[in-house]
Amino acid sequence: MSGNNIYKYLLLAVGIIFIASCKPTRWVGENEYLLKKNKVIVDNKEIDKKELSGYIRQKSNRSIFFIFKINLAAYNYSQTGKKQGKFKKWVERVIGEPPAIYDSLLVEKSADQFTQYLKNNAYYLNKVDTQVKLKRKRARVTYTVTSGPAMPIYNVHYTILDSSIAGIILSDTINSKIKPNKKFTLKSLQKERKRITEQLKDSGYFYFNTDYIRYIVDTSAYKAKIEIEVQQEFAQDSNEIYFRRNHQKYYVNKIFFYPDFNPHEAIRNRKTYFNTFDTLNYNNYYFLYPGYQNIKPKTILKAESLRPGELYSLSNVKNTTKYLNSLHLFRLNNISFVSDLKSDSLLNCHVQLTPFTYQNYSVSFETTNTRGNIGIGGSFKYGHKNLFKGAEQFQIKLSGSNQFITKTEEREAFNILELSAEATLNIPAFLIPTRTDNFYKKYNPKTSFSASTNYQLRPDFDRRIYAVSMGYNWSNGLNIKNNVNAIDLSTVKVIGTDNFYNDIKGTYLENNYKDYFIAGGRYSFVYHNSADNSFRNNIYMRWNVEIAGNTMFLFDKYIFKTDTTGVGYFNLFGLQYAQFAKSDIDFRFYQKVGQNQTIVYRTYAGIAQPYGNAKATPFIRQFSAGGADGMRAWQIKDLGPGSYNVPDSVNSYPNQTSDIKIEVNVEYRFDFTKNFKGAAFVDIGNIWSITEEDSRPGAVFRTDSFYKQLAFGTGLGLRYDIQFAVIRLDAALKMRDPSLPNEYSWILFERPLEFKHINWNFAIGYPF
Repeated sequence: MSGNNIYKYLLLAVGIIFIASCKPTRWVGENEYLLKKNKVIVDNKEIDKKELSGYIRQKSNRSIFFIFKINLAAYNYSQTGKKQGKFKKWVERVIGEPPAIYDSLLVEKSADQFTQYLKNNAYYLNKVDTQVKLKRKRARVTYTVTSGPAMPIYNVHYTILDSSIAGIILSDTINSKIKPNKKFTLKSLQKERKRITEQLKDSGYFYFNTDYIRYIVDTSAYKAKIEIEVQQEFAQDSNEIYFRRNHQKYYVNKIFFYPDFNPHEAIRNRKTYFNTFDTLNYNNYYFLYPGYQNIKPKTILKAESLRPGELYSLSNVKNTTKYLNSLHLFRLNNISFVSDLKSDSLLNCHVQLTPFTYQNYSVSFETTNTRGNIGIGGSFKYGHKNLFKGAEQFQIKLSGSNQFITKTEEREAFNILELSAEATLNIPAFLIPTRTDNFYKKYNPKTSFSASTNYQLRPDFDRRIYAVSMGYNWSNGLNIKNNVNAIDLSTVKVIGTDNFYNDIKGTYLENNYKDYFIAGGRYSFVYHNSADNSFRNNIYMRWNVEIAGNTMFLFDKYIFKTDTTGVGYFNLFGLQYAQFAKSDIDFRFYQKVGQNQTIVYRTYAGIAQPYGNAKATPFIRQFSAGGADGMRAWQIKDLGPGSYNVPDSVNSYPNQTSDIKIEVNVEYRFDFTKNFKGAAFVDIGNIWSITEEDSRPGAVFRTDSFYKQLAFGTGLGLRYDIQFAVIRLDAALKMRDPSLPNEYSWILFERPLEFKHINWNFAIGYPF
């Protein structure tokens, strides 16, 4: 396809979108108006405009790129013609969105919702004005909000009609959600009611609930005087007459675990089902098994917070539930309490656990297509969730892939074959010689072991990696995860062709492609707030640190004083061991900018520094750029380092790696339908060498000029969400190619645009 033709098609596509979007009122009836836009103006920065806008009862039709109403255009198209065929019916059903017809009643209801929202948030003197502009069959609605002053809390008084709980409540008022001089909001009242309830439930008052708490609020003089009244418990005597009495504390009596509970059988054969269990008394806990022991009692009790004889505590119940979920053994867990028949202050606890299927396997296939280079791959996974009946998770993964690189003017077609095998074992405990019971309850620690091998065959060399590792991981709440690989050992074997070794002989790259033994450790820190639903915008951050070779170098150089005469470096098992430090950080911000629209901002930076026993970082630990998850306008490992332009003699096999990487991505995501989604993106970045010994022209990172070597790419993407996976197709074009001279580097509109210039990336899952 010629450059002129592709421009024509692009202009035609833009023209179709423009024309379709500029005729949105085609099917708007007489005396009707299309709701073009809702605008909210608020005079108070403390009011969350996004949250307030959520109370608008009538939304305008969705748009992409904030302008084009493609779904409305699709609906309008489906209504054209005298007869609606199957295709138009499909367009109407799947993509189309009927016009949002302005409704004055819904505008009034929206204004009422605004007023109530503001009152609930302390602004009782608020004023909401609406203005509607009707022009050319379109309606624009503006909501102008004048909040007025927030009502403050003047004082708070507790009236506790039950003397037995008064001391508990009054001892913790420092944590009250309603305090003098704070804003008087409905949410704060609800939070305080919940706080008191949970406080009492943690003190043994099992049957206490929020219905026993009521508020009396005096808002005269525009100040809230709040009286919190905590009532006594309702009880019933032998004559079924209700009366009030002080709330009663409850103690946990017996605890029964059902590790292999079948809820369907329990409902279907309730009278006989519970008679099929064998009961095991383990440390005063009762385990009921259906004839065989599917999990060890000590595994369940390892972080058990419920104790026989102790006061009932809601926090202990929550902690137990959290721990049981962390085992990933049970698809259902239900904790219930029943009053003991012999004592009105005792509760028997029943923990019903319904396990997953322990063993599973899966087979997956994937394909990629990057600028005509087709890759196919597949993997087989076998997993066992409870290998030794202690919630040990074992997995074996076998995978293989082959990428067919097409012929170009510089080289013949070739294949890249990769085969790998990996076995992992995760144990739900820290395998260290000290007790970690309290740590276990709080941080859900695990110990992991892994062993893997990877083989890659290229025309220029084949690479073999063997690795073993042992590490620990734990969580700090819902949002933070930590991982430490205390032992991380691997060997790298490279067998190259004569041409490959001739190309790199005497260069810095010769040090990268040596055979190495790598011994070190790694630490990873991950933060994400997507688990917290209160955040409208999400943040993700991952920070990695790796250090290798230091301990061995210390022993060789300063303790054993090993002789390196003849080779210039220390060996272990006949291999030079690598010594380097590496760190990288990946930060992402997911900003919701509209109805089913998100802008994702991603920044990635990494650096690897060799020293001591190695002149270069092994290439498997270096950074690369390009591919479906980064600089999408370039093939993987086809960009950089810096402005280096790979000579034709080695251009056949893209394999560029280096010590520094900087990448910035911005991606705008939007929905066409529930499953069919689109994206537009810009990728900026490159890799660089850290040392002056790298002889590749333009490869070395320099603070005063690295920004001139940044590559720019842009493109559009289509994604199809099939619930368990996202199928992605991204089409990317180079905007700026740093391998070209500066005056010619901006190439997007400086050369005839042809179909072959598009870099197609077909992949599974989002890039970030």
